Amino acid sequence: MTSIRTKMVLLEASSVRYFREAATAGSIRRAAEALYVSPSALTRSIAQLEKLLGTKLLERRARGVTLTPSGALLLAFSQQSLFRINEMIGAIDDLQDLRTGQVSIASVEGVATSVLSQSIVAFQEAHASVSISLSVLSSRAVVDAVLSGEVEIGVAFEPQKLRELRFVQAVVQPLCAVVRIDHPIARKRSIEIAEIVKHPLVLPNASFGLRQTFDRAIAAAGITAAPAVETNSIEAVKTLVKGSPSFATILHRFVVEHEIRRNELRAVPINESLMASTREVLLVRKDKFLSQAAQLFLADLTRRMSAVQGNRSAKAAR
Repeated sequence: MTSIRTKMVLLEASSVRYFREAATAGSIRRAAEALYVSPSALTRSIAQLEKLLGTKLLERRARGVTLTPSGALLLAFSQQSLFRINEMIGAIDDLQDLRTGQVSIASVEGVATSVLSQSIVAFQEAHASVSISLSVLSSRAVVDAVLSGEVEIGVAFEPQKLRELRFVQAVVQPLCAVVRIDHPIARKRSIEIAEIVKHPLVLPNASFGLRQTFDRAIAAAGITAAPAVETNSIEAVKTLVKGSPSFATILHRFVVEHEIRRNELRAVPINESLMASTREVLLVRKDKFLSQAAQLFLADLTRRMSAVQGNRSAKAAR
């Protein structure tokens, strides 16, 4: 690994470094010895710097060199610059070693409260000094945030394919009818979309991709359906459905896995091709440099989403 001293030498102009050494040593000879260069090479370098700046920087005396007013000014600035370079190198090294940093993410709500939250918890436990910024947005807003550079990582529902985006991982997640365990639908192995709309519906509003998919599906089937309740929160949808034996909703199964395990809700597959092949997509900008922290987080989230997809494929094969 390149040492901090070597990085500083590479980042700073040699003529400024030679001048500062001579100014602080008060002697061309002593500065040349410290820098492992010849006194003549050091003298030429300082002369070139003086020519470039159009002013004398050092006065040659019998016992060494002293600073001119311009030299004193340059020395002060050069010492401050050295401090800032050192500070910058330290900050970069901290980022590389994950001693500091931030990961910025935008996600649709369903993923944010499931597999993404698992990744965040695991990453924070492993890298407590790295902060995570999570914005819960609509799919369109997630894509916009990634494209604008506002966030490094996005998870969106059925995002449009754009040349600026790289799709890292996709999980095919069918939309299901989600009801309480004492709802009539709960006893079914699958259900037709026409039957779902006969029940009072609690639905996410039209800003959600899954609602847009549902609306397209019922339109294609020649069905109309007005929700009994409409909201901009997936958590509110789940709470309302858990609170009523008559309400039904449309959600991905993974969003309600916790409630299914607790025997509170059931997720019943819908017999409709459009709703059976929807995807949650992990994406980044193709041309955006990701920090070390973001790269590690992305790798973990990719692995978790891949595992979700693998589990689903295994269940479908049985």
